[in-house]
Amino acid sequence: MSPAISSSSHDVEVPIHVIGQIRLEIPDDHYEEYKQITTTLFAETEEQERPSLYTCNRDINDPSLFVWNEQWESYDAFQKHLNTAHFKHWYSYVKKYQVGDLNVIYAPVSAFKKV
Repeated sequence: MSPAISSSSHDVEVPIHVIGQIRLEIPDDHYEEYKQITTTLFAETEEQERPSLYTCNRDINDPSLFVWNEQWESYDAFQKHLNTAHFKHWYSYVKKYQVGDLNVIYAPVSAFKKV
């Protein structure tokens, strides 16, 4: 299953904000392994690609739902990330726990307003 990606813009050269949602049913006895693999993904992403924002939060009301917030310099930079060995390694690991699609939406950073 590959990410289902949708967007409000097709300009590949502007900074984008990405929100991804994935539902993972990870058995308790495998959760530490998931955390280690995800920590490695974060470290390698930060070191090699340096996104402006790269976070993952587990929903407090639904522990199987993980929400990613990312900010990339461009759509191309985001696509390069999805094709890195470290992302592919992480995704190949979590696919066995995945329920449904990995849903990804993005929009230009300029579409967001500070409040």
